[in-house]
Amino acid sequence: MMSAKTKTTIGFILLFLFGMIFGVAFTLIIEGGIIKRALANPNRGWEILAKRISRELNLTPEQRTALDEILLETQDGLQKIREQVGPSVDELLDNSRGRIEGILTVKQQDRFHQMYDRLQGARERYRNMGRMRHMRGFDEEDATGSDNEMPMRRW
Repeated sequence: MMSAKTKTTIGFILLFLFGMIFGVAFTLIIEGGIIKRALANPNRGWEILAKRISRELNLTPEQRTALDEILLETQDGLQKIREQVGPSVDELLDNSRGRIEGILTVKQQDRFHQMYDRLQGARERYRNMGRMRHMRGFDEEDATGSDNEMPMRRW
């Protein structure tokens, strides 16, 4: 039979482990939702920025329109930079991948390939969303929206 002290110790260890597991699971669920929302609507960050600047600086409708244009141009510029830099980044990552594979055992390489494939899939989905957003432009309805909403590209 176990002593009361042993049962108490085991109870605390189990409580700690369950708390840790619950905390990790909860964090993954919350962060996963945030990431999914961000990937589903990459313009949301720009919208929040525009609203915050407009609200905190009490912008006039004319200033808000100018701000929206500046932020859209910035977004387009960043997309162009990503397109220019992308091939260099891909080359560097491919080189690093090969070097990492060179230090791994065969079993580790298999696991690394699985990890890398998951990462590549997420990266491609993100890239494709950016291309779709950039290629489609925004609707006339968006461009003539209210002063409170930034004209954003529709998917």
